[in-house]
Amino acid sequence: MDAFPLHQDPAAARPAALAGVEAPPTDTFTLVLGLRSLEDNTVFQRVLEPGGAAAHTGIKVVAVARTAQQVWQDVTHYDADMVVLCRHIEGFQIDLIPQLLHRPGKPTITTCGYVAGEDSLDLFSAGAVSVFPLPAAPQLATQICAALPGLLRQVLVHRGSENYVAQSQAMTATVAQASWTKSVIALWSPKGGVGKTTIATNVAVALALGGAKVLLVDVDLTRGSAHNHLNIRPDKNLFGLAARYESAAQRQAEHQPALPEPIMTPRLVQEFALPMPGTYNKLMLIPGIYEMPQGGKSCMNDQMGLRFMTDLVDTARRIYDFVILDLGIDYNKAPVLASLKEADHILIPVIPDRSCIDNVKYAIQPLCDVVGIGRDKFQLVFNAWTDEAGVARKDAVEWTGLPSKGLIPFDDDFVLKQALNVRGYPLVLDGPNRIANALVELATQFYPPLTPVWRQRGGFRDEQPGLGRRVATALFRR
Repeated sequence: MDAFPLHQDPAAARPAALAGVEAPPTDTFTLVLGLRSLEDNTVFQRVLEPGGAAAHTGIKVVAVARTAQQVWQDVTHYDADMVVLCRHIEGFQIDLIPQLLHRPGKPTITTCGYVAGEDSLDLFSAGAVSVFPLPAAPQLATQICAALPGLLRQVLVHRGSENYVAQSQAMTATVAQASWTKSVIALWSPKGGVGKTTIATNVAVALALGGAKVLLVDVDLTRGSAHNHLNIRPDKNLFGLAARYESAAQRQAEHQPALPEPIMTPRLVQEFALPMPGTYNKLMLIPGIYEMPQGGKSCMNDQMGLRFMTDLVDTARRIYDFVILDLGIDYNKAPVLASLKEADHILIPVIPDRSCIDNVKYAIQPLCDVVGIGRDKFQLVFNAWTDEAGVARKDAVEWTGLPSKGLIPFDDDFVLKQALNVRGYPLVLDGPNRIANALVELATQFYPPLTPVWRQRGGFRDEQPGLGRRVATALFRR
């Protein structure tokens, strides 16, 4: 699907820190093999040897390691670019993958093999750029090798950017010790144009920057737009997943097995979850529907729509640290209603507009009284807020009867719009400013380990208001 083009300003198209970061200076890459099976190692060696199916990739096997310790030693000795690894090699620990990825001076990317029946999600979470089933097949090994140079380039670009946060034992300990709970967070409002998607995408990116594993699901049934905010091509989407789910449910109903298998599996969720570039699979997106008629199909409505979305959220919360649901305004739509019922927290962005605040007050009453959603789930996020608009936050809290969760100030310098329209990514990737600080502060309430990461990037310092705010204030005071 084509999208409205970004403003083509070469000077502003990429963060300054990315300027001059190019592909590796050579077309030759070094690889260490660390598979337990001699046959699996041989498959990769043969496709990479001169005349092999993957010889054109420029990847050269420099060592075959028998233990995890030897993998590390060989990578260090040869300054290797890549590792093909499996968890069954002697001495393997999951921490080896991020240690390779965050090697001082140069990253080493890892692709990991797994045996059928094993869960590969922890390999992705640790930072593996790809996973593959064992035993290794020549055709699959060729495809893996063909993809590795491009994956390495992505990692190198991210390593050279200001968005990269070096991992350390101290930071890992902070994450382990900080008190936080995995949760499902819904962004919803009965009024459009209040910033749900902007907040959802920025909070999701902020959580991923802090090391959390995040899934963002676009549940706007008019037409999804979260993929535009994250610069992701929506090759798959929520409707495709719902259609697959409905088809499997219908087959199951026809055959009526004695012990029906779950339809929504972790592998199915992963198939439709697309990674945001540069996040090492920490942030995944299930894009929203391509066009409005898809929202009217049977798989998205009535009991099937409720069942589908309930199963999706239930499965996703077992895979990811945080599931962010970017919802459309109409809770008469089954996936939206199911999302509201399943969410642990429902954040309602409100702007300084009386009709917006009124809509919130009267829209949540039937959700609480009829649907039975606990009122304590709902919290206000004051967005694009300025008291100069004539609405006080205290009055909004009293009128709606809902507490405040966060305050995102009015963007008088248009930094949010510039990040999206000019550079094509969420504002928090620009680094600290007063709007980004507010968005990250909202995220830290769910994930405290983000705080030291953001401070390492220079965030949460007292900042002067933007020029637009200072001029407006001066005029207002006159």
